[in-house]
Amino acid sequence: MSENKLAFRRVAAICAVLLCFVGFLSAVGYYQAAGSRGAVSQGDLTPIPAARGEIVDTNGVPLVVNRQSNNLIFKAGLFPALKNQAERNELILSLIRLLESKECEWLDKLPMEFDAKGNIQFSKDRETDIAWLKSKEMLYVNDYATADACFAALVDRFELKKYKKEEQRKLASVNTELWHQGFQVSRPYTFAQDVPSDLIARIKEQSVQYPGVDTEIVPVREYAIAGDIMPNILGRVAALDPDEYARLKTQGYRMNDVIGKSGLEKVLEDTLRGKDGKKRITLNHDGTLTEEIIEPPVQGNTVVLNIDVSLQKWIMENFADFTENTLKGKRLTYAAGSVVVMNPNTGAVLALVSYPTYDITKFAEILPELNKAESRPLWDRALMAAFTPGSTIKPSVAVTALQEGVITKDTRISCTGSYGDYKCPQYGLHGGPTLNVTTAISTSCNSFFYECAVRLGIEKVNTYRSLFGLGQTTGIELPENEGILDSPEYREALGQDWLPGLTIQSGIAQGDNAFTPIQVANYVATLANGGTRYVPHVVKEIKSYNLSATVLTKEPEVAAKVPVSAENMKIVQDAMGKMARDDYRFGKLPLAIAAKTGTNQRNVDGFAKPVSDGWVMSWAPFEKPEISVMTFVELASGSGVTIPFTTKLYNYYFGRSASFPKPDAENALLG
Repeated sequence: MSENKLAFRRVAAICAVLLCFVGFLSAVGYYQAAGSRGAVSQGDLTPIPAARGEIVDTNGVPLVVNRQSNNLIFKAGLFPALKNQAERNELILSLIRLLESKECEWLDKLPMEFDAKGNIQFSKDRETDIAWLKSKEMLYVNDYATADACFAALVDRFELKKYKKEEQRKLASVNTELWHQGFQVSRPYTFAQDVPSDLIARIKEQSVQYPGVDTEIVPVREYAIAGDIMPNILGRVAALDPDEYARLKTQGYRMNDVIGKSGLEKVLEDTLRGKDGKKRITLNHDGTLTEEIIEPPVQGNTVVLNIDVSLQKWIMENFADFTENTLKGKRLTYAAGSVVVMNPNTGAVLALVSYPTYDITKFAEILPELNKAESRPLWDRALMAAFTPGSTIKPSVAVTALQEGVITKDTRISCTGSYGDYKCPQYGLHGGPTLNVTTAISTSCNSFFYECAVRLGIEKVNTYRSLFGLGQTTGIELPENEGILDSPEYREALGQDWLPGLTIQSGIAQGDNAFTPIQVANYVATLANGGTRYVPHVVKEIKSYNLSATVLTKEPEVAAKVPVSAENMKIVQDAMGKMARDDYRFGKLPLAIAAKTGTNQRNVDGFAKPVSDGWVMSWAPFEKPEISVMTFVELASGSGVTIPFTTKLYNYYFGRSASFPKPDAENALLG
């Protein structure tokens, strides 16, 4: 082969390689350009948000619903490309100015802010976000880099030097988040949420000025009732925090998703959340975007509660008025307490009130104030607060003593006003030097139950208390405190001995016994129905989003059966009925009820002497119970002041009107 042919072939080969290389570069250039505008592969899918399930009351009254809202989003296929940073900045800044001129918020997540002197600083409690900002994924600076250094790096990276410092920070915030969320065609960026319709219309009219800016209709959580009626039950949703996102992103959660933070919103997250759908967004060669739904979303389930919102609302409003105003002269400090209404035949919770309350729709803005409040409105007193139950414990001791045979209906025990070192303030009200179990309950004699506890021993006393569910969680769907059942084992864990005097005190639930209002409510419900303890439940059933199918029906669940004969249980029930009949403050009721009051004493900071709380547990009608009611007023100088509210509640529930009697001073009869 001649040298000329060989040279020609070499040149031809080189040219062929160059042509292939140029073609390759052209293809790469095209796909890079397309990628900068958001082209995706066939495998890239975008989520379609599912609507969160709604919550309704027992009658179908909406409590938490969804409304349609407009989000302002950036679509990468038409948005200025990353290589056109200056154009991108101008577009973002014009949108920020427009929204702020209309007092509309945009999503600002940069963990940096200016102090009073105009110096940039890291935001408090944003350690996770700050760590990511400094990481190699973003700025790649040292852990000890200052806020000034990080801000300077952002200004440089996003070409922000020509802007004012306030504008630099805003632009840095949006650009950083675009990077953080991996902005591309399959990942549109949410710039602002819940944007007013008139502002959306203006942006659409001027779409040429806002390339790649579009709207998305999404469901937004909204309370259909006043936010202070049942915040402890419903709870709230909020955006995922960085730690939650890191933990849950493999389960399909996205960075801007909301999640249940408290109450049923949190407990029933999996039920309410639903399942996002999927769509494919494709950038076509002509620069248009097309969307194809691959999988439609499955909306979350609707939760139906046992709560009667009209009853809940009435109790919340009237209990607030009662504790704040009617008890103003009786109250020792702030107004506080709880009310629980149950169906004693099923365990269904019809109302669950904790006071003071707060407006959960304003949670974020009032949180600092709530945290500082002495009355601790965030603390759910019905489920999380545990107190000594006072004389409400006496029916359980009576049941135990009767069933174990240490007393009978006719056993008489003397009361001289004291039992060794322990006093009986009710001495003189018993009608004689000795009394039987019926009189002991109706007049709330301490000495009688001191003696019963000694005869029984602490093991049997506590066995029955456990069967009644005291000192343990009830199983209700919401977070709760297990309380304290004072016992030798409990004292041993504290490094203490169980002394004989503790058994005596346990007869009237003194010592360290502390039970929650929901436990006492379940205890009186068990007494009312004859000894079956149900698991309290606020959820009635779960249905599909459109209510067309029932997913779950919450059947009554038996937690325990107290092994007491019907005869012995009837003795105690009759004694509680006698107490309600004999106390004139229950006299205004149109129907017979059963009740037991309790006054517990405890030490509170700021008071030289122990102070009292007031309990009233009851059910109605007496013979065929429909509801049981537990009313607890904190620091109210005793149980006597609590009775009028319970009376008014029964009148409301059974459809009768009655005047609201003023509370009488605590007397020894109520114990």
